[in-house]
Formats: sequence, structure tokens, C-alpha cells
Amino acid sequence: MGSLYRGFKTSKPDVAHCHNATATIVGAIPARMAHVKSVIVTRHGLVGPPNSLRRELKFALACRFCDWVIAVCEEARRNLLAAPFASRNRIVRIYNGGNLVNTSGATPAPKIGFTLLHVSRLSPVKDQESC
Repeated sequence: MGSLYRGFKTSKPDVAHCHNATATIVGAIPARMAHVKSVIVTRHGLVGPPNSLRRELKFALACRFCDWVIAVCEEARRNLLAAPFASRNRIVRIYNGGNLVNTSGATPAPKIGFTLLHVSRLSPVKDQESC
């Protein structure tokens, strides 16, 4: 956590994204202490009751240091809302998804808003090509 705190203080990111429970438990508090402007977490693959009560309690408490807790499906959102100490007012559902590849050759409409840089593991299972 100390190393993450120093990294956040040095790099001064606008957003820290914690992906799933372990990253949130380890990264949310140092990000907030380093005054990162926005700390968000996404929760994937949470189906059915949580497996480890101790880990889920740590996760729920760490989420209190996040601005948004994003569930990628309705089941994950319901489980997050039911967790002890849940930050219910910060939990939202945003489905995984992507736009279909433009194969028509038409010029895409201008973008409105901001540009997001997506960093992930480059492997066939992630299917970045179709996103």
C-alpha cells in the first residue's frame, strides 16, 4: 500500500480504477490518501452469495473510499447491495459491451465527451478486436 501511495503521489492521476476485490482492497485507500480525483471500482464475475465473508467485508469497507462501485451485471449489483457495510449510494450497473466494428466504410460521427484509454491483458479471451 505504501508503494502504491507513493506511485499515486508521484504520478498524480485523475482517475484510479481498481479492478475487482483484491485491487480495491489494496489500492482504494492509497489512491484516496494521495488525493486522486476519482477512485472507481468494477466488480466482475460475482454470481451468487460471496465466497469469503472476510474478503467481502474488506472489499465493502475499501469501497467506502471509492466514488463509484460499478457492477457489470444485475446479479453483481444485487450482491453488492446486499453486502454488509455496502456503499449503496455509490453502486451502479454498467453492462460490459462495445460498439460493433464499422465495416460500412462510412465516416463515424464525431465523438462527444472524452477519450478513454483501455489497458488490459491482450489475449483472445478478452476479444479487444470486436470492442
